[in-house]
Amino acid sequence: SLHILEQQGLISVAESVYTPSRVKFIVDRETLYNFQLINPKSDALIKLILRTAQGVMEGYVQIKESELAKSLKVSFAEIQQQLNYLKKAELLDYTP
Repeated sequence: SLHILEQQGLISVAESVYTPSRVKFIVDRETLYNFQLINPKSDALIKLILRTAQGVMEGYVQIKESELAKSLKVSFAEIQQQLNYLKKAELLDYTP
């Protein structure tokens, strides 16, 4: 059994399960639009999420930061930074 192999130090078994990142906008469309006007750096990411993550205004939607980064031609870290910025601005809930 795997438990015996783990006890002998031959393998390591992790119990964690991969859970994809999730986002949900927590403001109405007018508030979001006004934010986009005064924060043009976030505009492209917000538009991309709205276009590709159907239902993101109503509930949580799975996202792939790597695909967002590829679409916007920025780094994975930049996408995470922008998502965290939007979370701190209380526009969306982001669970990496």
